[in-house]
Formats: sequence, structure tokens, C-alpha cells
Amino acid sequence: MRILFKTRTIAIFAAWIVLLVGCGCGNFADLEHTNPYDPDTPKGDRARAEPPTNVRCPLSLITGDSITVTWEVSEQSASLLGHVVYWGLERERLEFRSDPVDPDSECLEVRGLQRGTSYWMAVSALAEDIEESKLAPVDGACEIVPVPPLAPKPDAVLEDQYPTRRPEYICIERNQEKAYVGDTYHNTLHVVDLGQNVILGTIDGMQAVSSIVCDPERDRLYAFEGHSLFPGEVRVLDTATDAWTGDIIQTGKLPGDGVVHDDYLYLTNSYEGSVSKIDLTTLQSAGDPTSLNEDDWPDPIAYASQKLYVVNQNSGTVAVIDADSMELLSRITLEGTNSAQDVCAHPDGSQVYVIALTGDFSGVIKVIDTDADQIVASVQTGRESISCAVCDDLLYAVNQGDGDVSIYNIPGGYVLEHTVEVGTDPAGIAVTGDCETIYVTNAASGDISIRVYDGETDCEVHYDSD
Repeated sequence: MRILFKTRTIAIFAAWIVLLVGCGCGNFADLEHTNPYDPDTPKGDRARAEPPTNVRCPLSLITGDSITVTWEVSEQSASLLGHVVYWGLERERLEFRSDPVDPDSECLEVRGLQRGTSYWMAVSALAEDIEESKLAPVDGACEIVPVPPLAPKPDAVLEDQYPTRRPEYICIERNQEKAYVGDTYHNTLHVVDLGQNVILGTIDGMQAVSSIVCDPERDRLYAFEGHSLFPGEVRVLDTATDAWTGDIIQTGKLPGDGVVHDDYLYLTNSYEGSVSKIDLTTLQSAGDPTSLNEDDWPDPIAYASQKLYVVNQNSGTVAVIDADSMELLSRITLEGTNSAQDVCAHPDGSQVYVIALTGDFSGVIKVIDTDADQIVASVQTGRESISCAVCDDLLYAVNQGDGDVSIYNIPGGYVLEHTVEVGTDPAGIAVTGDCETIYVTNAASGDISIRVYDGETDCEVHYDSD
């Protein structure tokens, strides 16, 4: 329920997603080309620059209409002027090329490519007073880089009636092999193979889905279903078999969000203004729900330092609850904000981060120290910030209005390290356990951006207008 702050409705429309695959090996050893910047220079009259090495198009750097090529500068390139990326639809005819890339950079993102089209990629080096190098092909991992078309929609009538569907919720199961994307319009889950980045299938059998949570310790996914008029339910999916177990967990009206810690699932009942605790060994309630104010509208929830931090979207507060006794301990006021969107916790439990918006929809991250349960810092982020994630010491904030993800270094004082462009109207985010690959659902463009950030990669962008 928290993903779309622009409207708070029970039924939220979701979109199908597009995912990407990569592939085999190629050999450009005998491929020649003329220097596009000095075409009249005859071959063989001057020495040639040394080509780059380890040229790759990492699968996780491929998005719906772009491919990012990476390389390593040759050790013999002392007079390097830059690199040029070539691509084309045929191996023998790389008809497109980029402008020279800064010599200090070792990657380039090519945007504006055609969905459903495969491209051959290669890179050359430019050096002072000598011939451009031979082409260095994408090495070993990619011969051809497919960018598949959007997944087909099964119902053309509904496609015409609701042309804008929005992928929202995403979580990664505990083995880091699959991700699940909740389609709240079709009430289905799309299962994504993270190794190949392909859709394995679609799971039906849900009703009025409001959120999904992957269990970090069990082969389970919990799908929250509910309505403001009836008690809610949580369905249990076996992520090893991708089949519903048949177990149903009873909740309050309109369950919002949840978090798993050890043997318990903690979830918010947004319409009733309460928080429930579920024993995962029995799939039964572990006591009466903790009541909050009726108009709080609790939704996002995080666990840290044996406490629950519940964002009350209507009242602009965070309720702090003892995770053992479920006693309400305190309330933290989010000063200077008018809408709280999401909450996430540092892995060591020392801090909690609340994504909120100011009056002009600028994003702000409120940092809560969990020892004192006080706000210790406010960090400005992008426009219409909507969701967050933490992995090790990196904090990710999805900025829906800017179409990007801000990445902050926590120990460095929340310094903005990098901004990663994603799709249009991004919503949900999930980060792999190695903290390198980011999956972001793009609501308006209807796909998933798969991006890599390792603390060093910072690529120029080339827009293909041909």
C-alpha cells in the first residue's frame, strides 16, 4: 500500500514487467575497420593503439532499452585519448558508434536501443599520433546481447481498458535465486530467475493483494490480501516449488506491510490501526494486536534492535513497539514532513531510516537512532521519494519523481555516492545479498531496471537516435 503516495486507494493497478537475458561467445579477431576520425589515413602507415581488455556487457547492466559496456584500459595506453564503443545488428557490420569516451572512464551506457533486438558490441582505443586500435569484442560472456520485447498481456480487453498497469512490490527469496513481483491488478506473482533474468512463470490464486514479503529464513513468501470491509488474510507460497501451501493466516482489515524476524511475522493492519504478531511455527496469532490511533493508518514496518518501527502515514509519526511484548513504547514525530512513505533498518539494528516527503514533495530521509529512539539526522534526497533499502553500509532511496535511485554511504555521514537512473515512475526496490545488483520496478514504463553499483562504476550515457 505504501508504494503509490499520489493516491491512496484499495485497488492499485500494476503492470507486467520486461526482463533481460544475455549470452554466448564471439570472435572479432579478424574484424577490421577504418578510423572514423581520420578516415583518409591508410592502414599500416602508423602504429596502432593498444585495444582495451576484458570487454564485457554485464547482464545486470542491461535494461529495457540500454546496454552498458565495460572494459579495462590497456597497460600500454600511455597516450590514451579515449575509447569508442561500436555496435550493430550484424557481427561484420558495426554501423553505430559513440563519441569518444573520457580516458578515465571504463564503461558506457548506450540508450535508446530497440526492444526485441540483438546487438553485437565492441570497443576500440584512441591514442595520440597513432592509429585507432583494432576492435576488442565483448569478451567471453556475451556474443550477442538480446533485449527481449515486453511480456505478452493475456487479456487484450483489459489491456485496452487499463493501458497503464504498475509493477510495484518486489522481494528476493532467501536463496537469492528468484525474485517475485506482485501484480496487484491481475492478483498474480511474476517469478523471475535472477541467474538468467528471465520470467519463469506467473502464479495465480490471490485476491486484493496489498503487499508481499519474502521470508529470509524459510522457503516462503507471504502475500497480504485485504479489504476495508472484511478481515484480511495472508497466503503462504512455498518458494522452493512456487506453489501455494494452502495455509491462510487471519489478520485485521486491510493488512498493509510486514517484516519477518526469527519465528515471527509482524504486520500492520492499516484500516484498523493496529499491528499483529504471527507465530510462523503455527501460522497463528501470537496474541492480541497492538492498537494504535484509529486515524494513524500504519503501513510500512521495520524490525531493529528487538523493536518494531511502524510508519503511521496519516499522523506523520513512527510508533515504536517492543517486538517481544508488543507494548507500544513511544512515538517519534517526523517534523517538517507531511507524508511518510517507507521505512528500512540497518542490518546491525543501530539505525532506522524513514522515507518522507515535505510540502513540495521533496524527499527527506529521517535517521532514527534505535538506542535513544530519536531522530539524529535528516538527509535530503530526490523528488517524490517512495521506497528504500539497506545493504551493508549503503542506503538506497527510490525517487519516483526523478526516475532514479540515490545511493548513500552511511558511515561517511550519509554522503551521496551515486545516483542511478532507472525507468519512469519507479516504485519498489530489492537489492541482492552481495549489495551489487539493484532491482527496481518501474511503474509507468512497465518494466524492471537491473542495475549494478559496486562503489566505483560511473558510466557516461550515450543516447542512440539512429
